[in-house]
Amino acid sequence: MLRRGALAGTAPVLLLGRASPAAAAEFSEPEIISAAVVLEQRAAFLYRAGLAEDYLRPGLTALTRRLGGHAREHVAVLQTILEAMGGTAPDPPGGVRGLGSVRTQRQFAELAIELESELVAGYHRALQVLDDPKLVQTVGSIMASGGQHLVLLRTALGREPVPSAFETGA
Repeated sequence: MLRRGALAGTAPVLLLGRASPAAAAEFSEPEIISAAVVLEQRAAFLYRAGLAEDYLRPGLTALTRRLGGHAREHVAVLQTILEAMGGTAPDPPGGVRGLGSVRTQRQFAELAIELESELVAGYHRALQVLDDPKLVQTVGSIMASGGQHLVLLRTALGREPVPSAFETGA
């Protein structure tokens, strides 16, 4: 589902979410942070778009609002870091609609879990190649937040909230 509509695009996913640690090591820290900005922008878009739909019940609406706020905070922090490195933040996806075939609360939560898993996997790979200690601390903190998001979303779907001792997004 992530490969359709406004959430589509492969460069950041290949750079962070799908790259092996060896392949990720070929990218500069600004490229890694830029890819993280794009993925967090997608998360912010997803949560904003979900709030524009009428199929979310109050509990998931409140969670969606909270997780969207976290995604926007992550974008802001990562953009600040990227700009300090001399990079330019990519433009976020536009609009508030565009979730393709998502028509139910369950489908929305499944899509959110898929995207949060991509984020955690990307941060997990990035942490294996980043050198700057402050950057490692920030990225690690954002990765932990993504793990918390996965727990909350799984709980909302009635799933096992913590299926393994270590969350890697895989």
